[in-house]
Amino acid sequence: MKNLIYFLILLSLGCSSDHELGNGYFLVETNSFNRSIVKGVAPIVHSNIENYSSTGNYVIGLRQPSLHPDMMASEKYGFFILDLESGELHEGLSEREYIEFFKKKGITLP
Repeated sequence: MKNLIYFLILLSLGCSSDHELGNGYFLVETNSFNRSIVKGVAPIVHSNIENYSSTGNYVIGLRQPSLHPDMMASEKYGFFILDLESGELHEGLSEREYIEFFKKKGITLP
């Protein structure tokens, strides 16, 4: 039994798919279907993150409803913008709002 527990711990460590985004933020798999952004143990951008990218100090992406939702998933689906320096989060944005945000800041989207 003790060997099984050690094996499971090692397996979970080896299968970790956390991706460091910078400034203490991580993209993590919350289950085999969903991804979220967390800082420490606090969810910042809830699941399900379908696509994401980084540009400068920003992590940008798209959240859509999941077929296998997490219990604590936010209902703010759509585009999101997370400022890694200030921690400011804009979520539930339409494509137009998303593009306007960057136009106002003078930033070209990737």
